[in-house]
Amino acid sequence: MGCEALQSLGSSLQSDFAHITVQTFSHPKGRKLVSKDSEAVVSRLLERFASILLRLGFDSPRAESLIRQAFVFEAAKSARKNGARSTQSQIALIAGVNRLDVRKILAGPDRRRSAGSANRRSRVERILRAWCEDPMFANEQGRPKPLTFVGANSQFVKLVRKYGRDVTARTLREDLIRNKIASQRGTRLVLVKRGSSKDSSPAAALVDLNFLDSQLGQFDFSQGRRDFRERDLCLTTNDLKLLKLALRNVNAKIETTFSSLHSLKRSLSTPPSARDRRKYRLRIATVVSTESENSDD
Repeated sequence: MGCEALQSLGSSLQSDFAHITVQTFSHPKGRKLVSKDSEAVVSRLLERFASILLRLGFDSPRAESLIRQAFVFEAAKSARKNGARSTQSQIALIAGVNRLDVRKILAGPDRRRSAGSANRRSRVERILRAWCEDPMFANEQGRPKPLTFVGANSQFVKLVRKYGRDVTARTLREDLIRNKIASQRGTRLVLVKRGSSKDSSPAAALVDLNFLDSQLGQFDFSQGRRDFRERDLCLTTNDLKLLKLALRNVNAKIETTFSSLHSLKRSLSTPPSARDRRKYRLRIATVVSTESENSDD
């Protein structure tokens, strides 16, 4: 779809902001890759993932466990692809993970879910579970007691000291209240009924994560090279009806454009020559995102 057509949509929206950006990501020619360049990109990428994971309730130890697991799986694939023996020692060497961890990860009954087991539960989850199960902080029916939080020997401070390791009680209390997991009633802290919170941030974060997984899953990043060209148009408006109208127009134009591109398939369907058996692909993807600053919208 042409930029002119998209810009006309911006005019019809009478939006506060309509801006087009064009970016090209190409394979560098005649230039050595500098390690600090790649580390900067990896750092930015991980920060973006961290912002999503924090909304999902993941903390650093839990994420690190999943990253270690992913390195083991991909190292095993790499070893097999390169014709090497896929031994635990070889996997440990490629992934930079100690052999004991490699053995535990590969021997897990459900290795893709092992990182979510109880012993890897995040700090907040561990404290909330103790609040509901430990007789010091829950009644005989397993319901969390309202806990005093004022003073060094208050009930909530004892809970955090017992299950929260190095986190401070004040920091945790403010976090629980901010995320509507607990509420303050006088001098006591009350745990909100689990599942009753209306915070939709985790659900919105999961949508973001599933989208990224779908987009990245289209490519085999373990081999080959790719060049990318991206064109982006952002329209901003305060009128939701106008936004939905623009969305319908955009989707209709995209369908028309993609239908016309089907003719390209026939022109590209030529038999490969005997001299060159490599395959080349032209992948055309379109992403239309509607975004609001509030997760509840």
